[in-house]
Amino acid sequence: MEAAPEYTNQDYTQADAHWEDIMSSITDLDVPFPEELNSSFTDYHEAMDRFQEAELQFGAAPDVWEQYQPQHEQLKEDLSDVQTAHKETRAPEHAQSNVAAVHDRVLAATQFFAEERAKLAAREQKMQEEIQALKDRITQMQTLIHAPELQTVHTKNMELIQMLAMQYVATLQEIREEAVQKKKPVLADLYKTASVHLHKTHDAIQNIPDRLRQYVTEKRDQAIDVTLQKVAGIFDKGIRFLEQKKQNLLHLSPLEHKEQDQKEKPEKEVEVLFPETKSNDSKQNVPAVESSVEKSFQLFMENAEKEGNAVWQKSAEERQNIQAPVLIYKDKEGNDKAFYPPTVNTLPAIQHQLNMKSKDPRWIAAKDVRETPNISIRKGAKAVEFVLFTKDKKMYTKKFFNMEDVFGKGGSTFTPTPDVRREMYVHDMMNYLATRAVYEPKASKSTMLADAKEAADKSYQEKKSIYDLSHMDYDAYKKAELESNKRLEAILQTNIEIPVPKEDYKNTFLQLLAKELRQAPENYVVRAVQKAWTELHWKEHHVIAALKEFVPQTAFDHLAKSGKTFSELLMKAAAKNLAPIKQQEQSAVR
Repeated sequence: MEAAPEYTNQDYTQADAHWEDIMSSITDLDVPFPEELNSSFTDYHEAMDRFQEAELQFGAAPDVWEQYQPQHEQLKEDLSDVQTAHKETRAPEHAQSNVAAVHDRVLAATQFFAEERAKLAAREQKMQEEIQALKDRITQMQTLIHAPELQTVHTKNMELIQMLAMQYVATLQEIREEAVQKKKPVLADLYKTASVHLHKTHDAIQNIPDRLRQYVTEKRDQAIDVTLQKVAGIFDKGIRFLEQKKQNLLHLSPLEHKEQDQKEKPEKEVEVLFPETKSNDSKQNVPAVESSVEKSFQLFMENAEKEGNAVWQKSAEERQNIQAPVLIYKDKEGNDKAFYPPTVNTLPAIQHQLNMKSKDPRWIAAKDVRETPNISIRKGAKAVEFVLFTKDKKMYTKKFFNMEDVFGKGGSTFTPTPDVRREMYVHDMMNYLATRAVYEPKASKSTMLADAKEAADKSYQEKKSIYDLSHMDYDAYKKAELESNKRLEAILQTNIEIPVPKEDYKNTFLQLLAKELRQAPENYVVRAVQKAWTELHWKEHHVIAALKEFVPQTAFDHLAKSGKTFSELLMKAAAKNLAPIKQQEQSAVR
């Protein structure tokens, strides 16, 4: 059988991974593969590929792969049974019953992927048809309301409906585009939710034009007014529903999604943290709060940059000493407790600490300060507004003070043990911003901050598969991080214009890293390794030595789980497309 083809789009690898797993099972059979299964396995492979292609077009469907997994594991067992039967009978042919079981299993899997692909396509078609149906209903309503005798009475309501309908459809299309382009499971779930909501909205207004036509004929102005307001309300609620769903899903990192289920908190974790918003601990309209604090946050960080005090402008050593902000409180029994705000909130909190020259990462609610005896607030201290979620996911704001601004006998001495996972995540964001400022100094701050979180999300997913984060020694991690930051600083400060002798391995490799980083940060180490290999003709052991000594990620190699380090992963990625070159080198040696 032929090996599975490689795909250029790395965001969808489920089909590749499943096929490679099956191919490994076949390779491990240690017996001749039944020729009668070749055709069915070819169809099975094609069905998986076509489903993967449908995901590329219509958005990821992680639930389908999860649903398929038991079938996949059973197929591997059936292949193992083929081997067992063959060895037991010691016959040149396989036991037909076992071959038939594999054949049936493969046919079932092939049909499964074909049906799921059809469902994806049908969902997409249905969604587009319902969007068009919404537009048609709005046009019909507009035509009815534009009657001369009704224009002055109901025009404003109709204009409001048109505006809200356009916004609703735009929100749907934005969710769809993000699901297709960014290819994240959480976005796939959001897209599915949006499709269901669209269907309900479509059904809610499907008969509105007919009802409105009757009211117009009967000249029932009040009924017309009530109907138009109802339609406007449907779209308004729909917009707020989709925006809040998107907010809830996307503002939490993978680490935070996990922590939501594992940690006891007084409230849902902080959603966003921005200073100086005006809310006074009140429940507000979600989009209004979000828009206000985003503008405030962006302005706050831009001012910090102008003053030369932005977090990404600090040296590696200074960033090294910054801890993730943590919110402290007392539970009903009076015990000291703490929880971390979501990572989208940590940067403004850190920036506020930098502005006030505080090294204390702890924050306490202003309400707790007011209600605690023998505690005072430093003169001139400013509270910072946090945006929080209630248990039913309603957004509100609440003021907090940094503990540097709080003093007195009633002040808390509780200092929670730093969480390595959180520290790693926050420092990845800060390092990303410091790096981005070098290779793209004119990038917008809103884009940089959003990209920093996305980069940290990706890094966290990589690291949790390499390290045992829940049991990692904090002091060991900090020591490794210090070395990693020194390496990053060396790369950022490397002059790429000065010629370097080829025999100067260190500075030659640093220049390679610096050049590739400035070109594009994504996979810059892999490209530098490939060029050292192919253009500079370094021996493999020289490449590996440079990788381990100068690359920031590899400073953590000694903390990795057995058999898996960043050095190994980076070398594997670099060598993936260089197999022909390696073969030539080996031939030349012979």
